[in-house]
Amino acid sequence: MQRLVHAFLALAAVMLVLAPDADAQEQGRKGGEARHARHERKADRLGLDQAQREQVRLAAQQHRDGLQALRDRARTAHEALRQVLDAAPADSAAVRTAAQALEAARTELAVARGLRKADVSAVLTPEQRGLAKSARDLRRGQKAERHELRQQERSARKEQRAAGSGPR
Repeated sequence: MQRLVHAFLALAAVMLVLAPDADAQEQGRKGGEARHARHERKADRLGLDQAQREQVRLAAQQHRDGLQALRDRARTAHEALRQVLDAAPADSAAVRTAAQALEAARTELAVARGLRKADVSAVLTPEQRGLAKSARDLRRGQKAERHELRQQERSARKEQRAAGSGPR
């Protein structure tokens, strides 16, 4: 009986390891479709007409290649910093240079995202901008609540472990 339990636990562990990969592959195939549907729902909630939808699509398309290049640059800079940090012996000048390169890439990316947002916002009416801001504020509040709940759960688990009564 104990062997059966061990075999079942081993099978469950393998399934847990493989399940995220299968899900990621499924999501990868449908990523563009899901993104398009999400944008359509946002446009519906804001009450965009067809002309506005086309203008928003064109604004996003104009920024797409530049943003991708900046994301790639930031990813490369992050990897370079990681390699410098992993190198032995430590070289503070190299770390500083790599960190500055990463910060510069992130700054350029933030500026480009801001420009895209401004171009999209220019298409919206004041009422639609207000609706978008309200929805954004609501999402941020919900995210903060989820974060706080997770923090409380972590603290409770930590206290249980310290008391010796919780799972390890």
